[in-house]
Amino acid sequence: MSILFKDVAVIVPCYNEEVYLEDVLKNLHPQFNVICVDDGSQDRSASIAQAMGVTLLRHSKNLGQGAALQTGFLEALGKQYPYIATFDADGQHDVSDLIRMTEEIKKTSYDVILGSRFLTSSYSVPLRKTALLKMGAWITNKCVKIKLTDTHNGLRVFRRDALKKLCISEPGMNHATEIIQYIAQQGLSVKEMAVVVRYDRGHSSWYEDLKRSWGLGRYFCRSILNEKIT
Repeated sequence: MSILFKDVAVIVPCYNEEVYLEDVLKNLHPQFNVICVDDGSQDRSASIAQAMGVTLLRHSKNLGQGAALQTGFLEALGKQYPYIATFDADGQHDVSDLIRMTEEIKKTSYDVILGSRFLTSSYSVPLRKTALLKMGAWITNKCVKIKLTDTHNGLRVFRRDALKKLCISEPGMNHATEIIQYIAQQGLSVKEMAVVVRYDRGHSSWYEDLKRSWGLGRYFCRSILNEKIT
């Protein structure tokens, strides 16, 4: 099978995503080098990835999406891929957006291309999500001294040199903020591009969204105070 983007590794972290994973990998695998990191799934996610013929890495227990991404990053960096992308396993992202972002980083000098759901009207973002995501972006922008419209989007493309010094220490969902903080601290050039995020699948509950918001606040408190809050 011919791979169109031979110099691009796409990290797909997954945890119990058997419902959507096969379709996601089918869309990605013919065009990209896919590294699927199974984060201790208890369903058929790992066997699906293995059957698809992608590179499969497995955690023996669930460590969190941040830890899964870091495992994938280390694998991609070790294999010397010039470009490394992240893509969610729940079917919310569109491969055509990843292609556009990959083409953009190759023809420009940007270090990082980030997807933003707030630069397009192709899919409407639920009101609850809009409020929480924009609040998170506002807090992140203020604390990190950066200006982005969407700081928690799982669709990203990095140049290898830009990613080499990134070591994700936040195992859970705060890794998204940690990545933005890293981009700002390292002075990396970044561009946002409009992407669609589907909300007819993979949606989180009110409880999960509020838990993530609380986690974001704790993350910045730890950063500001330079101590762990217990």
